[in-house]
Amino acid sequence: MDEVPCWQILRWRKGSRYYVAEVRQDLFGAWELARRWGRCGSRLGGERHDLAANPAKALAQLAAVAKRRQQRGYEEVNTL
Repeated sequence: MDEVPCWQILRWRKGSRYYVAEVRQDLFGAWELARRWGRCGSRLGGERHDLAANPAKALAQLAAVAKRRQQRGYEEVNTL
């Protein structure tokens, strides 16, 4: 099975809004792109999980999300 050294997680902020995208495997070993978004300090927001055929496709989806976030004025945030 193809393996990614570690799950990829990217985070962005724009004002009080945030967006998180993560490439990971679910409990059954399927690869997915998980996304969460919302407003800081609020319970409102959303979440979406998209399955990918393999890790390379999940990473390609992540790259597309990163491009969209940049086009919409979000800044990437590195947090641990």
